[in-house]
Amino acid sequence: TEFDKKEFKQSLGLKDGDFVVLTVAEFSPGKNYNTMLKTIAELKDTNIKLISCGRGKCEEEIKAQIKELGIEDKVILLGYRKDINRIMQVSDIYFLPSHREGLCLSMIESMNFALPIVTSRVRGCQDLVEEGGNGFLEEKNDYLAFAQDIKKLATDKDLYSAMSAKSKELAPTYSIENVKKQLEDIYNKL
Repeated sequence: TEFDKKEFKQSLGLKDGDFVVLTVAEFSPGKNYNTMLKTIAELKDTNIKLISCGRGKCEEEIKAQIKELGIEDKVILLGYRKDINRIMQVSDIYFLPSHREGLCLSMIESMNFALPIVTSRVRGCQDLVEEGGNGFLEEKNDYLAFAQDIKKLATDKDLYSAMSAKSKELAPTYSIENVKKQLEDIYNKL
């Protein structure tokens, strides 16, 4: 649906020129917020901001790490949200340095909104990302590499546009219609 993106962005605590890194992930050790926050700390002196949608048992630890790293002005914790589609529309990239994943639905959703992806080289994530195509894959704790990838996407408009277009192109592969057709084909062969 149509909405005022500038106004919505401001309601989230963002400025017009902010480059928005989004994660939609439970506050749990498996989602690797430790590395995520170290990555953002490496980007302290830029206009890059992290928005996190989620909640969980590690919330207090995450808040403490944000304070310890001095990135309170760079990280916005939104908690549980029902308007992820709007948040994705005002975001620039999707970031998830998980220790492990299944087939990450929030990542697929972000691809539908043409977001380039920066993620860890683990099962599930690497199934959705074509390295250099629609995003970057790094070792799960390599916050320096993640920071470099995010900075590249924030500063190289041609690279950003190409990866954005590739995400949008790959997204339908995971649509319910396509998956149903694949299952039908499998059953018909039996």
